[in-house]
Amino acid sequence: MILFYRSVLIIAATLLGSVLVVVLPKLNKKFFDLLLVFSGGFLLSFTLINILPGLLILNVNSNSMGIFVLIGFFFQILLNFFSGGADHGHTTECDHKNHMPNITLISLVISVCLHAFLDGLVLNVPTLFGHKHLHNSYGLLTGVLLHRIPEAFVLSNLLLNVTKSRRTYIFCLCCFALTSPLGLCIGEIIRVCVYRESIFAFIMAFVSGNFFHISTTILLESSPGHYLHSKKLVAGLLGALTVILF
Repeated sequence: MILFYRSVLIIAATLLGSVLVVVLPKLNKKFFDLLLVFSGGFLLSFTLINILPGLLILNVNSNSMGIFVLIGFFFQILLNFFSGGADHGHTTECDHKNHMPNITLISLVISVCLHAFLDGLVLNVPTLFGHKHLHNSYGLLTGVLLHRIPEAFVLSNLLLNVTKSRRTYIFCLCCFALTSPLGLCIGEIIRVCVYRESIFAFIMAFVSGNFFHISTTILLESSPGHYLHSKKLVAGLLGALTVILF
């Protein structure tokens, strides 16, 4: 049932972000910018305070874990190249220029779905290291949901520019919405059938690299010239403090 509820929440967050594009196309961009910065601070803080310390106490080679963090970091850079930044809810090209980034529909959908799949896969991981880490899975789910709304909003905007077909638009959004639940299911199958602590440790290290890139990119590129004005700075700090306090 936990997998079902998590899947429903992720799909609902995706639908909320995409529906807002159609229902409120002129919705205040500053609101989503602040929500995005809040989620960036939340993800960065959660990675540093909860995920990495949890990985360090496992009986796994620490050098290998560091390598997987680096691989995850550069893999996210590769995804950004094909998605134009939609997989972290921010598109620099769209913000500063009046044309679409040089991306295709196929590369956009594949890259954001890969990112969504990893989000779903990693949501299973904290619960696998014992009940004392169960609260970490809820914190990670919160971070994914906070990030998913502006991410879906940006993706919907990009899809509306890339394709004029309503069927294609709906199909791509459905793929994006369902990929994270698919990752949840695959993670559960791995846990039940071929469970090894080291496998999930390396998955978590890989996704930690993803989160490092996503969160730092959001915080640094949320404003022109990488200048974080006071409201966004407060939003980022509140996101980080939320992890520390709760």
